[in-house]
Amino acid sequence: MKPPNIHTARFKAIGKNTPRLPWHLGIHSHPLHEIIVPAAGTQTILVNGCKNRVNAGEIIFCLKGTPHEEWAEDGQHFSSLFMSFDWPQCPAGIPAIQPDRLHRVTLMLEWIFAEKQSHTRSTSMVCQSLLEAILGQIMSLWLHHDDEMVEEVRAHVRRNIGRSIRLDDLARLAGLSKYHFIRRYAALTGRSPMEDVRSLRIERARELIMTTNEPLKNIAEATGIANVYHLSHLFRKRLGTPPGTLRSRTRSTRDGGVRSAGAASVSPAPT
Repeated sequence: MKPPNIHTARFKAIGKNTPRLPWHLGIHSHPLHEIIVPAAGTQTILVNGCKNRVNAGEIIFCLKGTPHEEWAEDGQHFSSLFMSFDWPQCPAGIPAIQPDRLHRVTLMLEWIFAEKQSHTRSTSMVCQSLLEAILGQIMSLWLHHDDEMVEEVRAHVRRNIGRSIRLDDLARLAGLSKYHFIRRYAALTGRSPMEDVRSLRIERARELIMTTNEPLKNIAEATGIANVYHLSHLFRKRLGTPPGTLRSRTRSTRDGGVRSAGAASVSPAPT
């Protein structure tokens, strides 16, 4: 994707939110784009049909006209920075939640806030320059986020391969609404997120069948596949052979058909 022209953006305002807790701002929208970052504590936001808990080190990007709802719970120290701006070339698909692991966006927002408080002759120039730097950083995070997103989702699936994995949880992990997550994931991988989950389950089951003596029932349980019948159905459909035949073939070609005494075993995933 060709990066949009960040120089068409125009800084409008910045503020700091330090509300009395608990705090709740009902459904609302803005005529300008808005960036929000928690400076301390956790903020909950409902946007694009997805409810997210956002911490320091994450960015909320609300496109103009997008309805959203915000909360901060009692029992914590909470504050956030928010900046509004106009941007004619703002891309419509930019994610609502993005990582700011190095806190660069937060630091630049704090700089803008301090500059507005001091209000020197160079304030407008500094704020405009920092806005463009912030948008450049956000676009860089977004454009390099795709591959990282897929790898992060797959790593999560592999860590939880024996457990129930829901589409809503994967979308939340990616920081996207379910609708945008499905479309983006399919565009990047050529398959839906849940199809990818099934492929990762089969991949792990195949590995265990070929390298362990574990019963198929245990392997099905350890990889989140409902039962041996479903395991066999998936193997026939995806690999063209039942799991028992695959194991027999593997044994016949390894060590002259003799299984090593030091064979590994697999335990079902923790519940």
